[in-house]
Amino acid sequence: MPSDAPLGRDDLIFYSATLFGSPLEEKLIAAESGGFAGIGLWASDVTAARTAGLSDGDVRQMLADRNLHCAGMDCLFGWAGGESLPPDPAFNIGVEAIIDAASALGAPAINLAHAFGDRIDAVAAPERLAQICDRAGAAGLEVLIEPIPWGGIPTIHAARALIVASGATNARLTIDAWHFFRAGWQPDDIAALPPTLFGAIQFCDAASTAGVDHWADTSDRNLPMHGELAVAELATMLRRIGYAGPFGIECPSLAWNDLDAATVGQRCGDAMRRLCDHATAR
Repeated sequence: MPSDAPLGRDDLIFYSATLFGSPLEEKLIAAESGGFAGIGLWASDVTAARTAGLSDGDVRQMLADRNLHCAGMDCLFGWAGGESLPPDPAFNIGVEAIIDAASALGAPAINLAHAFGDRIDAVAAPERLAQICDRAGAAGLEVLIEPIPWGGIPTIHAARALIVASGATNARLTIDAWHFFRAGWQPDDIAALPPTLFGAIQFCDAASTAGVDHWADTSDRNLPMHGELAVAELATMLRRIGYAGPFGIECPSLAWNDLDAATVGQRCGDAMRRLCDHATAR
C-alpha cells in the first residue's frame, strides 16, 4: 500500500500520456515496472474503467496493489474559449467529470490546457478559471494550467497572468519540458520565479529543432537526456530555485509501439533516475 504522505522530491511520477491510448492496466504496469511512486492519469482512463465494469474502488485497489499514488488528473480542454475540440472522448471531459475522477482516486490536482485553438476568450477565461478553481477547491483539489506553445496559453507568463486575473488561490502551473522548450524558454528564464508557482513537472527530450507538424512532434519524444534539449539544466534550475516537489516523465514515443509496457516503464524510470542524479550532482 502506498503511504498517505504526499509525494516529494525523492519520488518519481509516470504520466500516462506516455502510453496515450493504451489500457489502464498497461499504464499501471509501466509505472510499477519503472519504480515510480505515482502515476498521472487521464479522466478518460477512469471513465473507460467504469465502462468496463470496474468500480472506483477496484481502480483504487489496482493502484494500491502496485504501491502507486494517483498523482494528478488530466486534462480539461474547452474551458477558456476559442477551441474546437476533436471527437476523441479524452479531450471532451467536463469540469464535473474531471473533478469527480480526481476525487475518486485521491489525486491532488486537475490539469487544464488549451491546445485546439490559438486564442482564448480573454474576457471570459479568467472568470471561468475562477469558477473551476472554486469547484475544485470545494473538493480539496488544486488546479494546474499547462502552457502549450501553439495554444491560447502558450507560455508560463501567459498562464501566470491568467491565474492573477482570475484571483484564484489554488491554481499553479504544470511545466512540460517539450512545451517549455518549444515555446522558446530556457532554464535561466525561470531563475527569478517563485518555486510555489509550479505544481507539476513533466520531463522528456527532443531534437533542438521542432518538426513541421507540432502534433506529430509532441507525440514522438525522446527520453530525458536522450535528445538535444537542456532538460538536465532545467531540472537543476528547478531545484536551485527551491522546487521541492516530485519530478515526472511524459514521453509518448513511436518507439514504444514495439515494446511491452513493463519495458517502457523500466526505460522511463532509468532515464528519470539518471536525470535526477545529474541534477543533484550539479
